[in-house]
Amino acid sequence: MTHRLAMEGSDTFEAFVSVAGKMPQAIWEQRNPVNDISFFQITGSKDDVIPKNSDDTAKYAKDPAIETVMTYWAESNGLHETKEIYVGEKASLTKYYSLNQSNQVWSLWVEDGRHAWPDKDINGISVNLLLLITPHYFAGTDILEIERKLIIAVRHPVNMLAHLGELSVKI
Repeated sequence: MTHRLAMEGSDTFEAFVSVAGKMPQAIWEQRNPVNDISFFQITGSKDDVIPKNSDDTAKYAKDPAIETVMTYWAESNGLHETKEIYVGEKASLTKYYSLNQSNQVWSLWVEDGRHAWPDKDINGISVNLLLLITPHYFAGTDILEIERKLIIAVRHPVNMLAHLGELSVKI
């Protein structure tokens, strides 16, 4: 549903987050050739609902593989730089970006994650904290500083929460 909203609502919203979401084939077939949005996808490596190239489940699915979808989001936004960092105990984050654009596409891969909300006690990463800090803490920050702050956030969540007091959050 988030992928569809991103495709159809990009004139209303600037950024989207999908947790254990996929892009339906019908939306994929009508995808925009160009986008100007940020997108953050969180996928578990053992999610049995999301088609993936990494485990060959995409071979048997009508919907596109999530890796293909994330490449599409990056390329359609003109993002050709990539960087991968490891966060938490069992997760990796692939960041697609361009130094001359503010939007980014992020793909968080949770090792052993299933079709569920990742949890610190089970998956070794606090997605709740990550989603809480991402839009506000990283605003106007360059890619290298984002990486440093992200690593601190995952390894030292109490320290990161202290920084949130310095931020003004619009509701």
